[in-house]
Amino acid sequence: FSLLDRHNRGIYQTTFAPNNTSGLVSFTLPPDAPPLEIDRDYTWSFALICDRQNRLEDRFVTGRVRRIN
Repeated sequence: FSLLDRHNRGIYQTTFAPNNTSGLVSFTLPPDAPPLEIDRDYTWSFALICDRQNRLEDRFVTGRVRRIN
């Protein structure tokens, strides 16, 4: 998981293992992550590593989020 600011600078990045159940994955920024500014857009991306020997098989999804008051 990666989070970028509006200038494509990295805000936060982490790696975690899935819990082996199907469905949606939720993620909450930890308390020690930099605070997000109100009314600013951020880009998130999530990569699923399918084969560590062949990273061309990775699957990606990206989106945008805005912190509001």
